[in-house]
Order: sequence, then C-alpha cells, then structure tokens
Amino acid sequence: MRYFLMLFFWCSGFVAAQTDSVKRIDSLKQVLQKPMTDTQRAKALIAMTEACYAGAPAVAIQYAAQAETLSKKINYAEGMLNAYGWLAFLYEQEGKIQPALDYYGKALAIARKTNDKKEEGTVLNNLAAIYKDQGKIIEALGLHQQSLAIKKSIGDKSGIASSLNNVGLIYAGQGRIDEALDHYER
Repeated sequence: MRYFLMLFFWCSGFVAAQTDSVKRIDSLKQVLQKPMTDTQRAKALIAMTEACYAGAPAVAIQYAAQAETLSKKINYAEGMLNAYGWLAFLYEQEGKIQPALDYYGKALAIARKTNDKKEEGTVLNNLAAIYKDQGKIIEALGLHQQSLAIKKSIGDKSGIASSLNNVGLIYAGQGRIDEALDHYER
C-alpha cells in the first residue's frame, strides 16, 4: 500500500508538471504571435527553448536557432549567448559533441567580450564536462580550475560548490582520494 501511495503521488506530481509545461508552451506560443520588439522576441524564443527542451529537444533546437539568427541580426549579445549555450547543451545531449563544442566556444567568446563572468564560469564548466567524458582529463581539470577561479572572484557560492564537486569527481576517478575528499569537503 505504501508503495502504491508513493507511486500515486509521484505520478500525480509528474502529470501536474507536464500540465504546467504544456500551459507554459501554449502561453509562449501566444506571446510569440503578438507584436513585440526583436529583443523581446529573442527572449521569448529562448524561453520557448527552455520550455521545450525536456519533452521535445528537436523543437527546442529550432527555437534556439531562431533566437540565434534574430540575436545576430540585431547584435543582441545576451540573446546570442543564451542561444549558443542552449544549442551547445542540446547538441551535447544528442551526442553531437563537435557542434556542442563549437557553440560553447561561441558562447565563451561572447561571455568574455561582454565580461559576463558568471556565464563564462558556467561555459568553462560545461566544456570541462565534455572533455572529461572524452577522457581528456588534464584539459577538463584545467577548465574546471578556471571556472572555479572565476566563481570565487564573483562570490558565486553555488557555482563554487559545483566546481569543487567537479574537480573532486576528477580526482576520485584518478584514485586521488585525499584530494577528492578535500574538494568535496570544501
């Protein structure tokens, strides 16, 4: 009986989340039909990308690509950065590593150009994860260290924790348990 109740509540929560997602997508579709500035449209396309990525990644890629095109046209750096980040993430999830790396590279260049340290740290972290998965541990560790330094410099506590954890994972994978534990504890 307890298992049934847990399953019932989990399914109820899942259905509610799906319903909320459908409502959000429907709402964003209506927003995109209305007149708005190009910057507002780029933001709405990014919001649609985020709303669609879990249930329809191919559709999310289409919205992110539209946001990229529009943001480039109007020279909207934040829109380009977000579009590149989403395209990189979505291609990475599909196992298309080279396009993911290319888009992360574009996102990193914009983050650096606009001095967006938080996004720069995030992109470095994401690049490091790809390199780790490819077995390029030295490159991954270097990128995680760069990400950590940036996150420390801006006081991003959750980002610091994430970077310390990621460095710890690499050390643990290398059998460097004491160093891994040190990073986990910090």
